[in-house]
Amino acid sequence: MSSPFYTLGICISYVIIVKYIGPKFMENRKPLQLKNVLIVYNFLQVIFSTWLFLGIGTSGWLNGKYNWRCQPVDYSDDPETLKMVSYSWWYFFSKFTEFLDTFFFVLRKKNDHITTLHVIHHGVMPMSVWFGVKFTPGGHSTFFGFLNTFVHIVMYTYYMLSAFGPEMQKYLWWKKYLTTLQMVQFVGIMVHAFQLLFIDCNYPRAFVWWIGLHAVTIRRDNGARLPITIHRLQLPTCLRLVDRPARRHVLLPIQGILHAIVQQEEEGGDGGGRETGERER
Repeated sequence: MSSPFYTLGICISYVIIVKYIGPKFMENRKPLQLKNVLIVYNFLQVIFSTWLFLGIGTSGWLNGKYNWRCQPVDYSDDPETLKMVSYSWWYFFSKFTEFLDTFFFVLRKKNDHITTLHVIHHGVMPMSVWFGVKFTPGGHSTFFGFLNTFVHIVMYTYYMLSAFGPEMQKYLWWKKYLTTLQMVQFVGIMVHAFQLLFIDCNYPRAFVWWIGLHAVTIRRDNGARLPITIHRLQLPTCLRLVDRPARRHVLLPIQGILHAIVQQEEEGGDGGGRETGERER
């Protein structure tokens, strides 16, 4: 943890494996049927994500200790502070477990799902979280993990149920709401981070920008197509809550990004829909 090079080496190895070594190894082999493995894996991810969500929440965001508008980093040895640091480290560790998402694509020869953006997202996340845990272990940025783990609970539950097969599809009517949930995450993380640009808060500005902009890759890597209600997404509530400089420099650009995403998807940017039960994250 003291050096970024171990994490960087693992991330580079991941990219090499999923883009070159893995596909080459499977080139003349039949795709593996991993139904039971996927069910167990997704179930464990649901449990892990739930534990992280509750841990991060009860260490600050859900117990009234953290301020939703500005939460500086506490570098003391207070037991409650160290508890949040511990959960932050486990969130960092969870980014490596998510490499298995892509490894399963390789073994099942779902190479069309291993997009450049997918690989960039999974390859960058451990490095990104490393910097957070190293220099800001707690405080405002943990909202990122708090919200992200909640979304993962829902997403991995869907993946687990989908892995059972077509007979489970009638119980997955709520799939259409997943993209809405992802968009709420996208906007929530960006607004929560960028608000610090306009208030006096003892929190590093560099991490504010990194967290907010990184939310874009979370959304785009999800891959699910936007429902019509999201196509017309505006930010009226958010725009009314902040002053004019914030509207001009932060929230309006966010709105522009959202519409750019919509335009790209309407033009076929995602390469069409994916087969039932496949990863959409």
